[in-house]
Amino acid sequence: MLPELAAIYGVGMLPPLLVGVVQRVRALRKRKSKQFLQVQKNLRSVNLFWSAVEDNIKKYSEEQELKEARKESATFRVITISAIFLSWPGLFLLLVIFLSPSSRLQKRVFESVLSEKDLSAQEVRLHLKAVAEEQNLEPWI
Repeated sequence: MLPELAAIYGVGMLPPLLVGVVQRVRALRKRKSKQFLQVQKNLRSVNLFWSAVEDNIKKYSEEQELKEARKESATFRVITISAIFLSWPGLFLLLVIFLSPSSRLQKRVFESVLSEKDLSAQEVRLHLKAVAEEQNLEPWI
């Protein structure tokens, strides 16, 4: 009985690993997508950037953006490794985490004019002010 349980546990470690790798590849593709890069470019014009880890807009600095990339990578690793050790329940938790819907703020930002074309700093400020008011958030600027 014990060898069968060990085999089930061992086999159950592979699906979370695969889901974690697929999700990481999807996240990297998203970071390189035209839409994401356009949002980042427009936000940088007003000294801000989109934080994928926190699903929010943050103050921009090159150091902060590098920290963000490392933090995102570490988060994926920790979640995936934890799910691998949890085996089948870990797969379920991983799917719940990665398939959860994106935040309203993320949808609003990435479905807006910020992701479509280059905007002047003034246009970005006006748009962000409208988004902040709509989402009942403190203005970023």
